[in-house]
Amino acid sequence: IVHCPFSASLPKSVIRHITDRQKGPWKPNSSTILCQHHEVRPIGGLVGHNEAGGRIMDCYARGNVLGDEGSQRLGGLVGYNRGDMINCYASGDISAGKGSRDLGGLIGGGSLVGDGHRFEIPASTCYYLRPVENIVLTNSIGFALWEEDLKKRSSFIGWDFENIWMICEGRDYPRLRWEGMQCPP
Repeated sequence: IVHCPFSASLPKSVIRHITDRQKGPWKPNSSTILCQHHEVRPIGGLVGHNEAGGRIMDCYARGNVLGDEGSQRLGGLVGYNRGDMINCYASGDISAGKGSRDLGGLIGGGSLVGDGHRFEIPASTCYYLRPVENIVLTNSIGFALWEEDLKKRSSFIGWDFENIWMICEGRDYPRLRWEGMQCPP
């Protein structure tokens, strides 16, 4: 999945959109595909499950991810990850009911690369909005930023702000250039 944004607020159990299981590269033609599932895992703001060999690059999710009681592997961007993730961020809230586990601002479970138990690349190119109240994440995969830092170009180390990304400094989170967003004066 390359160069794709998603922004929404999802009700409980209207889960796993864009793709249920992602394996291999994929370039979307449309911005959103919603799939309804009755199971409560894994849930991601963009992808439910990114398989080994899958690559998520230059993407973001701004929607909230809400799970029911006993939810597992809820992430702001990916519910469960075993593939590559490069230059991505998630800015929505993650919340779930009693007995839930594997909650992450970026990834619910898994690792940035590998078999779900080891890290082969640093998480410094993927970010999530640091929760401020009543949200208890069970992992810290990725790099947590305060809201004001998520609105600064300097926070996104190694990102291509000349060709791929743009940001209205101090006003909004990064956007993809192809979206055609203009910064207000």
